[in-house]
Amino acid sequence: MLVLGLFFGILAATIYIFPDFLKHQLGFVSLRPLHVTSAIFWIILGATGCIYNGLKQHIKEATTYKIAFIQWVLWIVAIIGIVISYFNKDFGGREYWEFNPIWALPIAIAWMLFLVNFYSLVKKIKNWPVYIWMWLTGVLFFLFTFSENYLWLFPYFREHFITDMTIQWKVNGSLVGSWNQILYGTRFFNG
Repeated sequence: MLVLGLFFGILAATIYIFPDFLKHQLGFVSLRPLHVTSAIFWIILGATGCIYNGLKQHIKEATTYKIAFIQWVLWIVAIIGIVISYFNKDFGGREYWEFNPIWALPIAIAWMLFLVNFYSLVKKIKNWPVYIWMWLTGVLFFLFTFSENYLWLFPYFREHFITDMTIQWKVNGSLVGSWNQILYGTRFFNG
């Protein structure tokens, strides 16, 4: 995702400087969300990987990662769908999540599976260190704010511009806070 984010960012910058370059194939309108989405997914997937790696080191007994495999498959389906949507100029979301909302479903299901898997692993730990609490709050907070991000699908929120924009700006800041909890928890784990 990092390499894709860099690639799409360089292409977007090139198109911004030379507006006629790839204008009819992609254009800045598709490359900007491709870049942003790739970068955000790199952070989120990296944070998820940090938790799984930390749990693997912390829990010495055998653990199962069947749910994690399903989670990753759902992420791959969502990522492929989102990239295809952007290439086809099939938008429908809001700032930073500009893809068609149908692709939010596999992400939400994957994150719920992640929460279930995470809890099934950490419940075996008697006294939770601070990083487990940070990971848990980050995972829960991400799921809450990610869901809140799609309130605009309901007419009440969509039809009230100020309410819609207020929620969108709050959500995007809160999502950063959620993955920061996960990453800072990882720092405590490795500290």
